[in-house]
Amino acid sequence: MSGEKKNKIIILSYFFPPCNITASQRALSWAKYLGEFGFYPIVITRNWERPVNYPTDLHHNTHQTVIHQKFGTYEVYYLPYKQSFRDRLYTQKENSKFPWMRQFLTFWELIMQNFVDFVIPFSNFYTFTKQFLKKNSDIKLMVVTANPYVLFKFAYRLKKDFARLKWIADYRDDWNTRVESHWYNNYPLISKITANIERKSELKWTSNASLITSVSELNTDKISKFLHKNGTTIYNGFIPEDFEQFRKVKWYDEFNITFNGTMIEMQEIVIFIGALKRVIAEYKGKASIKINFIGTGYDVYQEMKIKALMEGYEKNLHITHRVPRKKVIEVQMRSHVLLLVAYGNVKGVTGTKTFDYLATGKPIILCPSDDDILARIITETGQGIICNTEEESYEVLKQLVDAWLSGKEYPIKINPEAINFYTRKKQTEILANQLKSLN
Repeated sequence: MSGEKKNKIIILSYFFPPCNITASQRALSWAKYLGEFGFYPIVITRNWERPVNYPTDLHHNTHQTVIHQKFGTYEVYYLPYKQSFRDRLYTQKENSKFPWMRQFLTFWELIMQNFVDFVIPFSNFYTFTKQFLKKNSDIKLMVVTANPYVLFKFAYRLKKDFARLKWIADYRDDWNTRVESHWYNNYPLISKITANIERKSELKWTSNASLITSVSELNTDKISKFLHKNGTTIYNGFIPEDFEQFRKVKWYDEFNITFNGTMIEMQEIVIFIGALKRVIAEYKGKASIKINFIGTGYDVYQEMKIKALMEGYEKNLHITHRVPRKKVIEVQMRSHVLLLVAYGNVKGVTGTKTFDYLATGKPIILCPSDDDILARIITETGQGIICNTEEESYEVLKQLVDAWLSGKEYPIKINPEAINFYTRKKQTEILANQLKSLN
């Protein structure tokens, strides 16, 4: 297909490398692989000159020029980011004594962005893309991956500006369909007001999208029904090449369990940690056991929670803020088992870590189960062990540690065909087929 003329396509994504937030990997995989299916991606994103190690790193000014880079099979335009007043309050330590002001401004911006652009620090996504489409009349396709969901507002207006344009609204998470879950019931009144306004905006902004995509069947189905639009599921997946250089790394000398990424309040990590502490105590003097939380310290509250749960076992705990992706992969490849934790009662959430775990070939413990997509994925790939109670986790951990002490690997029967389905390339092929249907 290299000799054929490729169809240009715009990918509008707020997150894109060198941004070290996991969301950037979705748009990257499309840029990387769409060329193999007849497309030439042009990515429009924001400038990411500053690594995101803390939440405040998202809100700093960048150089105020557009940076254009070509990467062989695709190209990227990095747009400047200019702080809002709320951003300045958030990033200046001397203003930390006024959290109520930041909270008010956040609410104000969430409301006002539904009506005007000047409150949006990255409104240049719309103005730049509009000018770009004027100069490139051969571009007829666009994929917009969100959040932030206000990107759909820009896509809606761009479609009205250019009748030739067909676009796909890609949801990395559900937006207003989440009001049907218990998340919404826990919102304060002010958030419910915001959600009611955004609900109308979502219906309007996606009204001229050709179709929607999302990351799980449940999400796709909910969003499709809400918007009355056809939907296709495109999983996040993994890139096998990212893991190849670590295939021969030496495993840790200590028995290591690794949880990768951020955690939210509804994840019941207490079940697994209860079992872990029992095993650590029982195998004291026989086995050195450690649990890693890589990147989880990005959320200070969750870091404090984990440290409190592991009180008295501090020597067995390693927790970090965000680290480079290659380091994350290395830690996973050197670990003996990887940990997944369901998102409470919320269904249809996979998390990118799930697919990276598949790429390692390591045993995966899901504790507790979601009785949904996570359980299905690790079962059909043959790579997972499901535990729902502390006692079940305790017994499985003992089996894993005993196998390690005897110099054996814990027996898992991996299904290579099932795992291959979850590669980023295979998932990009699904997107490519949808794009071809719009041409």
